[in-house]
Amino acid sequence: MDMTRSPLLLVLFFMHQSSADSNCLWPSDDGRCTDCKRGWHGDSCNYKCFGFCDVGGCDSDTGRCIQCGAGYHATNCTETCPPNCRYSHGDKPYCNRETGNCLENCQGGWWGKKCENKCSGGCEDNSCYFWDGSCARGCRNGWAGDSCDTRCPGGCHGDTCEQYGSHKCTQGCKHGVHGHHCNKQCNRHCRDQDCFYDHSMKSTVCRQGCVDGWMSLDCKLKCPGNCEACSQETGECSRCKQGYWGSDCTRTCSATCFNKTCDRDGRCRSCQLGYHGDNCENRCGTACDGCLETHEPCRCKDKCDVTCLPITHDSRECPDEDDVNTSGSYRPGDETLVVVTVVVFSLNLKQ
Repeated sequence: MDMTRSPLLLVLFFMHQSSADSNCLWPSDDGRCTDCKRGWHGDSCNYKCFGFCDVGGCDSDTGRCIQCGAGYHATNCTETCPPNCRYSHGDKPYCNRETGNCLENCQGGWWGKKCENKCSGGCEDNSCYFWDGSCARGCRNGWAGDSCDTRCPGGCHGDTCEQYGSHKCTQGCKHGVHGHHCNKQCNRHCRDQDCFYDHSMKSTVCRQGCVDGWMSLDCKLKCPGNCEACSQETGECSRCKQGYWGSDCTRTCSATCFNKTCDRDGRCRSCQLGYHGDNCENRCGTACDGCLETHEPCRCKDKCDVTCLPITHDSRECPDEDDVNTSGSYRPGDETLVVVTVVVFSLNLKQ
């Protein structure tokens, strides 16, 4: 062997050995490294690559990542991808290096280019399309709109309404309200505040009729005159105010009716003291404080309400029927005649 070449071979050996111990995978004859370990660059592979590079490493001259690793983007792959990007490979997402936009859609419940927007709380299962946020499985009860972000009107029965359009209630209204959107109060004169809108009649209809004193389909008209209650449809009186009678409640009860109260046919329900008859038009006899209200000739009541006139009894009972004539006058009994005779006789003796 030419001994003059030995030192050169020895130097080359040590250079190769030195490169093997460094980050160089394949050194060249001129001492430069042609291939570095992943994560290193430079002529001698003595500079770390910038940022978080993918398996392809970085450019050997600039140190710039050829491609960013999962979870990173930007020029030097130093910025993290948006947190709500979908993970399809391992535990980190992939996003566009230049824009940072998520490349594999969003995690559940999010939408947008960077998955920065939450799906509407009205979406069924909190599920929406990542490109526009519209609900993928429709709306939950009580919500409407493409993104289910509009509440159904509060008066909708079952909290259900049309998802699109004007959001009309689809199962009718809750108690006490009516209208397409169930946002109109039933008239307070509707019985039990129960009403609905009849589209064929173009009117609100009180389902259970009107409270006393009101009439018409929507119970907005008063019953006529002295009616206390009337037919919802026709307005015909079914009960008169106190003091009135007749089909239209225009006639007044007799002044001698007790409390001026009578039936629809004008008959007094009871009479004032001292009167009797259907209309309390007949006076009782002078001996009666009150009398039987019959068609027969006047008779005193069995029990006096106050006292019998003009006779007073300890038992507070009226005279027996046999002692009262048809005019109401008192007829003395035999025992009374005896007492009267004795008194008269005694007076004559003293004279």
